[in-house]
Amino acid sequence: MYAGSDRFACQPLERMIEAGYVPDVVLTNPDRRSGRGRKLTPTPVKALSQQHAIPTWTPLSIKDENAFETFQSYNVDLFICVAYGKIIPTQWLETVDAFNIHPSLLPKWRGCSPIEHTLLFRDTVAGVSIIEMTAKIDAGNILFQKQSHIDKEDNTKTLGDRLFLEGSDLLIQTLQLWESNALPKPIDQDDSKVTFAPKISKQDATIDWNKAAEEIHAMVKAYYDWPVANTLINGEMLKIYLSDVRNCDIENSSPGQIIAIDDFGVWVTCRHGELCIREGLIPGKRRMPIQEIIKGRKDLFVVGEYFGAT
Repeated sequence: MYAGSDRFACQPLERMIEAGYVPDVVLTNPDRRSGRGRKLTPTPVKALSQQHAIPTWTPLSIKDENAFETFQSYNVDLFICVAYGKIIPTQWLETVDAFNIHPSLLPKWRGCSPIEHTLLFRDTVAGVSIIEMTAKIDAGNILFQKQSHIDKEDNTKTLGDRLFLEGSDLLIQTLQLWESNALPKPIDQDDSKVTFAPKISKQDATIDWNKAAEEIHAMVKAYYDWPVANTLINGEMLKIYLSDVRNCDIENSSPGQIIAIDDFGVWVTCRHGELCIREGLIPGKRRMPIQEIIKGRKDLFVVGEYFGAT
């Protein structure tokens, strides 16, 4: 059984199918209403499974006894979990071999938002781990790990895609060794080195211009997928998808002020340094380069005005 919902879980499933490890069933979240038409939309993993005619199971909850009975009815001997979105019951894990792809170098960044925290804290390296699943979340013994670089322009999408691609290769290696009963001895996680990546909320993405430019730049990259770093200008919300920084050692007395508008973008003072807004989105419009937004809304972007003002 393969459990996954997020688009990041599609790459490992595709690699499994290509390598001949086709799951008997895929566990994924139920369809959700999305878009302007509020149409019921399957998860990316369900859509991929349907393309390959793989049966899917989409329970609202997996906590009750009925879910466990259904799980048992599939006669699962191996359970793979990748970005599923729900906690797997201990009762399930006690009956099967279970492996998880986690996009961090565990024990660093246990939790549901490791990629975001890797970028928020401006880590110099990232990585991916294959672990044995246990009742304690992300605390299982490590089978394989791979360190990965972080590019200057990386955001949650680009870094996540790379980590799950690398994790897919490690997963195939794990499956091959599991099949031949030749898995290496797993390594215990060092509990003294644990750090946590808790759930992110919409409020976390609201920009505080009293922060340093590098911190806000990290927010833009970390919240690229969701909830997207945002600020107000004259009472209207601006979501920011691409930014840059300069003069990071200079302290400013008027954070949040537009100090320049040029071909590169809109330059804004932060408590330390200056942030350039390069790409954004205002309500009712598509995401676009900031220069394109300015063409239609010159009234919003005026040198001397302040972001964060209502």
